[in-house]
Amino acid sequence: MKTKLALMAFTASILALGGIAHAEILVSNPHSFETAEGTKVGMAGMTFENTGTEAEKLVGASSPVCDHVEIHEMKMEDDVMKMRKVEDGLEVPAGGKLVLESGSYHLMLMDLKEPLKAGSTVGVDVEFASGAKQHVDVPVSARVEKQ
Repeated sequence: MKTKLALMAFTASILALGGIAHAEILVSNPHSFETAEGTKVGMAGMTFENTGTEAEKLVGASSPVCDHVEIHEMKMEDDVMKMRKVEDGLEVPAGGKLVLESGSYHLMLMDLKEPLKAGSTVGVDVEFASGAKQHVDVPVSARVEKQ
């Protein structure tokens, strides 16, 4: 009887694990901009939406088009726009969004191997604190519409 009760309790605890909090990240609006010849950095932006019940943290990224990728932040300090590397990653709150874009948080593509060309696509692999990784195809656009 005790064994049967213990087995039932164990089974109930396993079934309850299905309700464990977790993060589910959707990526939308990937974008980047063309770079001029000789430019060694580019940017990538995108929106992460966490449809899960637990926060997640973007901790890194990589791309074959550059030496390495850094998470950066741009913000006003004493009337001067400053950019800095984000060391500890960026949270994607449960049920919330993290937007990466020019002039705010974004991914910096460092030491580009060649210029980013409008109309091309850049592969970026993003990594989260949970160990989850996701590949994102990022379209490259012209900075200014040509007339």
